Amino acid sequence: MSQFKKTIGVLGGMGPETTVDFFSRLIKICESKYNCKHDEDFPKIIIITAPIPPVVEKIDDEKLLLQMLSDGIKNLISAGSDFISVPCNTVHFYFDEMQKFSSIPILNIVDETARRAKEQGYKKVGILATRTTIEKNLYKKFLDRYGIETINPNDDEIEKISEAVYNIEQGKLLETDLNKLKEVMKNLEERGAEAVILGCTELPILIKQEDCETKVLDTTQILAERTVEYSVQ
Repeated sequence: MSQFKKTIGVLGGMGPETTVDFFSRLIKICESKYNCKHDEDFPKIIIITAPIPPVVEKIDDEKLLLQMLSDGIKNLISAGSDFISVPCNTVHFYFDEMQKFSSIPILNIVDETARRAKEQGYKKVGILATRTTIEKNLYKKFLDRYGIETINPNDDEIEKISEAVYNIEQGKLLETDLNKLKEVMKNLEERGAEAVILGCTELPILIKQEDCETKVLDTTQILAERTVEYSVQ
């Protein structure tokens, strides 16, 4: 009998590169932590993509966005998912609405990351994220619950983050973007950040802990680990 008791539902497509990265991480965690070797050893994973309207700089069509999220969630439930993971930080501004659409649990990438920051003993963390995520104080709301201070990038730094995110979404992993983001992370560190949250799931595709001195909290990895763990329970 499989050690995985629940079917994983992934609402992806935000963006497509991230969905591929998230699925790959799920598989690697199953191999490294749960000793999966053969096809039958792995959990059942259902992936549905939602090609949502732009959300990086602002949310252009909230009604359409919510409808697409609702449709994706309902399709995952119909396909047999027992719970859902959404590897996109920005749309978690609508987490309460998403959970209302859903008759099954949805894991919250923002809450999981804030909890991990607390577990690691951080008191102040910087945020690398889309303008929408930062301006809506998405991470601040959850970090405040754990007594962690949030340090946001300035407007010029947000522009650099957005430019990198757009490039990653197009499959462009540029060293120039990486260097700019490392500079932003260093600035956040100089302002007191003990670690930096990669608060957009495109960013861990480009930024690896081994490539930078600043401690990072990889939201894609954190959600992937929690997803596999939850599927076992």
